[in-house]
Amino acid sequence: MLHVLERCQQARSLDRVVVATDHPRIVDVVVKAGGEAVLTTGDHRCGTDRVWEVASDTDYQHIVNIQGDQPRLNPAAIDSCVEQLQQSGVDMVTVAGEEVAFDAPSSRVRVVTDPQNFAVSFSRENQPKIGRSFHHIGIYAFQRAAMKAFANRDPSPGELRESLEQLRVLEYGGKVKVVFVERAAPAVDRPEDLEAVRAWTS
Repeated sequence: MLHVLERCQQARSLDRVVVATDHPRIVDVVVKAGGEAVLTTGDHRCGTDRVWEVASDTDYQHIVNIQGDQPRLNPAAIDSCVEQLQQSGVDMVTVAGEEVAFDAPSSRVRVVTDPQNFAVSFSRENQPKIGRSFHHIGIYAFQRAAMKAFANRDPSPGELRESLEQLRVLEYGGKVKVVFVERAAPAVDRPEDLEAVRAWTS
């Protein structure tokens, strides 16, 4: 968590970095390290709902939900997301890396985009009939109104089926812009993922 916090603090586009968590122990660790953390309720359906609990008490017009499993996250990717939010008609911006091999595990989330780099699909499996699948990275930069709408809607069918919260934006008609990085840094979701993180150079 502290590695992710440090990466976020290096982003030029963020005025404030807050760790939103329902675990008191994480709050203690973050505060002792000099960061800011808010203890939220424990009944959120996904991370964006949790972030909105904190962000709803602010007046920020751009809010970025950054997943806590990204210790090698490039701060420049955050800045690129915030920059793209300036475009007209963009509700949310996220990030993708390299093309995903057809036999990659379902833990590697895929995104397919149109020629203007707007997302047309998120899935845990490749979708060759739609287009090329790229490795999705868990950053969600929202317009304030779009995040508020997200939090006040029921989970969409695809979100429930795939366990992918970003599908709630797409399936309710939102416009999701995708910015690309050269390759996706490894995420830490299981103990065995730590080796890949230690071997990563960026």
